[in-house]
Amino acid sequence: MNSWGIKGERHKQIPEIVTDGEYNIRAYAKPKLKTENCSVKASSDGSLEFNFSCSSKEEVYKWLNSDKPETDLGRTLTAEERQWIKQRIQEAKLEKINVEPQPLFINLNLSKQYRSVAHTLLKCLGLYDPDLVRGDMTRKVREFIRYEQGNWEEFAVTVNQLIPSVKDRLSQKLGVNYNSVEIYWCCSLEKIIGVLTLLGRIQRAVILAENCKVPNAILAVVEDTYLTRQIPKSFFLELEQQIADIPLIEILFSPPKIEFFRKEISHIASVSLPFEGLNAFLAESIYKIGEQTQELTLKSLQEYEKLFLDFVSNLEKLFGISVEPKVVSSQLAVNGFSDLVQYHIGKNFKEHPEVQDTLLTACTKTWEELTNQLQMKIEREIPE
Repeated sequence: MNSWGIKGERHKQIPEIVTDGEYNIRAYAKPKLKTENCSVKASSDGSLEFNFSCSSKEEVYKWLNSDKPETDLGRTLTAEERQWIKQRIQEAKLEKINVEPQPLFINLNLSKQYRSVAHTLLKCLGLYDPDLVRGDMTRKVREFIRYEQGNWEEFAVTVNQLIPSVKDRLSQKLGVNYNSVEIYWCCSLEKIIGVLTLLGRIQRAVILAENCKVPNAILAVVEDTYLTRQIPKSFFLELEQQIADIPLIEILFSPPKIEFFRKEISHIASVSLPFEGLNAFLAESIYKIGEQTQELTLKSLQEYEKLFLDFVSNLEKLFGISVEPKVVSSQLAVNGFSDLVQYHIGKNFKEHPEVQDTLLTACTKTWEELTNQLQMKIEREIPE
């Protein structure tokens, strides 16, 4: 769902968050030194002096494969010198340091943000009722989206969904692994209000039409995230006439107060970003092992298990929330690893695709159980 960029632009890779401190935040919420220090120079006796201080060995290899070593030396590295530097990198010991929270100044362009949100809402609404999207009832919000006519404060609201919403139901099953659009035709308010939820975290509500006599109804469009590649699911519900006056949603603030945005940003920075960074890294690592493995081996199962153990270990470091390693191993065993060890070791995935399906199902189910369980603990114990 195109919720942030009206032109539908997409990053080719995960963007880096530029802070005002010594570190930027790269993919998977990992800190990266703004200045990676690598240098090589020739000594008086003709040998090389090589020094480096970087966030990872990967950064040092990037430096080695660029033209910077030649620039430092004033000549091309010989094959022996390049091999010597690679050996130094391989032998280098990583030094672990605690990176303090990094200062970051954010300028919220709320007009652009709400135009983008309204655009996404209208696109989803247009799949169900194109005449409404093209008609006079939504003309005002369309002009805001396209020409920035009007002020964002005329359209932006914070709301309370009075009946069980898609977000409430899915959050129990998917944690934060979904995006959703909910359109409310509100008889009592004489308005049509759209609610966009991103990753179960960020919520924006927009008045799409007002002063309209409409029966109570709800349109919901939901998409899973984390590379599921499934098409969005949707449903439409219109209330019967005898319960048409029941309020579906109430407006709390119009427009939202600044405290609403402050709390949201604070929660994303202190809880959502580190938690989801670890989540995304686990998902990507599971995917990579699957790509590199042709048959089921004890070693590959141990690699999967280690990913989960590292995941809960890192969560404990960040939030103080602990999970016993034996609990993680037990969950993997119950969800399929026990059967895989007993019946399927040595089987080729191409010849036995059901084995790979069982493996991925075991990983996915364990992952969902852990993330939902840990997410609830974190939400309870981390103050806003």
